[in-house]
Amino acid sequence: MKTTWYKTPMGQIRLGVLGFILSTVLALIAEFWVAAPDASTLYYRQSQVLGAALVVFIISFSIFGVGLWYFFKARISMDRDK
Repeated sequence: MKTTWYKTPMGQIRLGVLGFILSTVLALIAEFWVAAPDASTLYYRQSQVLGAALVVFIISFSIFGVGLWYFFKARISMDRDK
């Protein structure tokens, strides 16, 4: 049975990097492209977008870390078997 791409360590690393890029884009959107009529509304709208960027960043960081963990764990076990 073939494993799906996101269950492999390199797939998890790629998914984590994609999440980093997405969170960066969301942070840039919050900083430069969110507009509002007054300062308090702008602060509220930016906090919503930055909150989503923070959640995406935390999830992608954990996926990236798990991918690195399993990647290096597999490398170490291959080195021991030699």
